[in-house]
Amino acid sequence: MKTRIKITREAKDYSDLCYLGALIFNHQNPTTIQLAKHGRPQLKFASEESVETILPDRINIPIPNEINDYFRRFPDMKEITRSICIRVSEYFDKNTELSLELYRDPEIEDEYLTLYVRQVEYDEEISDKINSISVEYADKLTKKSGWIIVTTDFKHPQKKTCLTGQNISE
Repeated sequence: MKTRIKITREAKDYSDLCYLGALIFNHQNPTTIQLAKHGRPQLKFASEESVETILPDRINIPIPNEINDYFRRFPDMKEITRSICIRVSEYFDKNTELSLELYRDPEIEDEYLTLYVRQVEYDEEISDKINSISVEYADKLTKKSGWIIVTTDFKHPQKKTCLTGQNISE
């Protein structure tokens, strides 16, 4: 049986084509190959749920392909990530930006999901609030193949609100 594949952007060099070949060889019936601006190309399968459809709308996902790829490699992380994102979005007010990103350690080969909590003004209790959520999920995470942390980088929110179109920090 032939598989029809749509390439959404031209490959830049030979290494991208080799990487694509390896991806196709190791996966069955990809429907789309997406060449991302950041990182390596991604395969998309018709049966996959996109990260945008399983997480609350309030969660900002700057690079969805990275999160989708992480869930492909660590499928048991999908439900607990969803649960944590829902809990955090209920815990923090609407002026708090929540951003799910893939952290890659620059010194060792390690990567994990990070849910950043960003506020216009940080109060002294932000660490306690984040830690209380982390404690709730610590035991469940030890049984998973991947990892997610909830933290803050003390940056100002970058996402625009759905209602006003203005930055949260304005």
